[in-house]
Amino acid sequence: MALEKAFHTLTACLQALCNTVQEVRLTVVEDRPVSNEAVIVDHYEYRVEDIMGWLEEAVKSASTAAQATGSPVDLDRARRALAKCQELFHRVQKRYGSDLISYWSMDELTTFARQRRGEWQAWSESVKRGLEQCREPMEEASAQLSQCWEELTEHLGTTNVSVHTTTNIGQLAGGPEGVKIIEQERMA
Repeated sequence: MALEKAFHTLTACLQALCNTVQEVRLTVVEDRPVSNEAVIVDHYEYRVEDIMGWLEEAVKSASTAAQATGSPVDLDRARRALAKCQELFHRVQKRYGSDLISYWSMDELTTFARQRRGEWQAWSESVKRGLEQCREPMEEASAQLSQCWEELTEHLGTTNVSVHTTTNIGQLAGGPEGVKIIEQERMA
């Protein structure tokens, strides 16, 4: 895959994930039952909002990297933007895996829904489905990040620059006679 294409594909993958998380956000925040506010709902809202913010930043970083791979190519700028994107994506994965889709989080959500019953059970199931739908775009974005690193390192490997310098350092000793000796050594 070409370098520029890989970065544009990454941007598209991250945007697709962002759109999927946005749907979860709508379920968590907008579709929740109006009665009986609960702390667990706030926790899910904050966690999803964190992920949305990081994903939006990651999309911007991926877009910056894609621009840097266009003409003229700026591999250092692409590398820095990709590293920032990777850092943000790791935050997303960690929050998603440990705070949203983990066994303990799902158990907490299920227990809450059983206790509240009614609309909360439907809301809980909808949140679970939405979170599950994030898995595939998350995996695709992760795979595309790896692809971008591969493409970038291949391009960096083909642009070798070598700098060779030679320095002659001499010591002046004994006045003008020492200068003559050094000059003779340079000519030889």
